[in-house]
Amino acid sequence: MKPPVLLSVRQAGKAFVHQSQPLWACRGVSFDLYPGEVLAVVGESGSGKSTLLRLLAARLACDEGSVHYDVRAESENESAGLVDLAELSEARLRWLARTDWGFVEQHARDGLRMNVSGGANVGERLMALGARHYGKLRSTAVSWMQRVELDTGRIDDLPATYSGGMQQRLQIARNLAWTCRYKPACSTCCVNWWTSCNWPPWWSPTTWPWPACWPSACWS
Repeated sequence: MKPPVLLSVRQAGKAFVHQSQPLWACRGVSFDLYPGEVLAVVGESGSGKSTLLRLLAARLACDEGSVHYDVRAESENESAGLVDLAELSEARLRWLARTDWGFVEQHARDGLRMNVSGGANVGERLMALGARHYGKLRSTAVSWMQRVELDTGRIDDLPATYSGGMQQRLQIARNLAWTCRYKPACSTCCVNWWTSCNWPPWWSPTTWPWPACWPSACWS
C-alpha cells in the first residue's frame, strides 16, 4: 500500500509574453511524488526546468493546470490533505518555504544572506522555527558543513569570502538543516522519535524537541 501522495502536479504550464504572443516555458506537466521518492528533471538549457521548479515552489503561478501539496494542519502535525498551492496565503507559503521546502538557487547569492556568517546561514532556518540554544545551533551548523565538505574553520566567515562552489554547498547545508518533513531515526536510541514529536515546534518559541542523540554520529 502506497503512502499518501506528497506532491501532485496536473497539466501545469507557464507562459511568458513574447512579441504579444504567449511563449510557453513549460506545459502539460503531470506527475505524482510520494514520500521518499526522488525525481530528477533533466533537459537542455531553456527547456523549462527552472520554470517548473518555480511553479512547484509557488514562486510563479501556473497559467494552466495546478500544483497540489499535502499540507499539514495548522494546529497539529497532521496532514490536511492535498491543497492547491494557488489557494494558500502568502504567510502559509512562507511557512512552507521555511519548513517543508528547500530551494537551491542557481546563483548562490540569491539563496544566502551575505551579511551574516556561514554558520548563521545554516542556523537561521532553525531559529525561525523556535530553536534558541546557541550550542546546539552551532553544532548543527558544524555537522551540516562537514556533510557538504565545507571547512568548518570557515563557519564564522561571511559567504562573500567563499568561492562559488562553497556558496552552493552552503546553500545545500542551509536547506537540509531543516527541510525534511519525515525525520530519520537513529537505530539505537530514538527509533520512531519523529512520529512522537510535533515538527516544527510552532506552538512554542523556545521549546525544541531534540532527540537525545542529536547531532551525534549515529544520525545519518
